[in-house]
Amino acid sequence: LTFYLKQKLITNAQGFPQILMGQLDQLPIPNINPKNKAQQIHHDSIVKNVDAILQLNKQLLPTAMQTTQAKRRMDYLIDEIDNSVFSLYGIKKEEQKVVESVN
Repeated sequence: LTFYLKQKLITNAQGFPQILMGQLDQLPIPNINPKNKAQQIHHDSIVKNVDAILQLNKQLLPTAMQTTQAKRRMDYLIDEIDNSVFSLYGIKKEEQKVVESVN
């Protein structure tokens, strides 16, 4: 989303990025068809990983080792979400590298 916003919607990169309400309609957010098995798999994977990240955030423990382990797990889950989103949008590996290099 950050990549798309920077490329398509934000007109003043030096200023504070703003998105107008009318621009929200321009975001290419797919409608998930629950009868489409592939889309449903991506949806379920994203929801599961987001739920796991939220749970890990709640469980961040005070010891440095446990906090580091939780953060590593969250980083892994964020990567899994990114991969699901790339797949959902049909973004190829070469295109993923471009998107990731901008972020």
